[in-house]
Amino acid sequence: SNETQSSSAQLPQAISLEKGLKLEIEFKVDKPQDNPYPRLFECGPLSVQLQADEQIKMVYLLKVLVPYPKSREHALLTAPIDNMTSAWHTAVVTFEPKGHFVTLSLDNGPTDMFPLDTDRLSLSDIMPVIGSSSLESHSVRALNGDIRRIAITTPYDPRPQSFDGIKPQPPTINGKPVEHF
Repeated sequence: SNETQSSSAQLPQAISLEKGLKLEIEFKVDKPQDNPYPRLFECGPLSVQLQADEQIKMVYLLKVLVPYPKSREHALLTAPIDNMTSAWHTAVVTFEPKGHFVTLSLDNGPTDMFPLDTDRLSLSDIMPVIGSSSLESHSVRALNGDIRRIAITTPYDPRPQSFDGIKPQPPTINGKPVEHF
């Protein structure tokens, strides 16, 4: 994007944040930003955005923001970004309403977690937007940069189910145990 034009994409189906979400997104920012808060991903109350220095207009921080309606409170996670010049970065964000938290990991670094008050959020079906905060041809929150891979998993609940009482069965073919050589 630039000062007069931006591009964004909307995923072809709505996402229910009530079912949880895991977002993996690869991005590169090697251009000055036209605004201090360019977006990578917007999905209702969940926003994955960057923060740029207003003087030199280069990105230095990745943010996950979940603002609560009618309140100044919000869930906020941040990760500093090193080596912005032509470097690809991978962010992994989870939104886990059953566990009441949101997480962020950047470039396989440690995963930070922040509690969510999901009772105050509208988690109904939402059409996610990539690369901006809206589908308008000019958005003040557009990203000057590249996104090359996005993976969204929903429903998402990483807590494993209990397998107590389930006995493993050896694989068979025609009733005969499979042999490995």
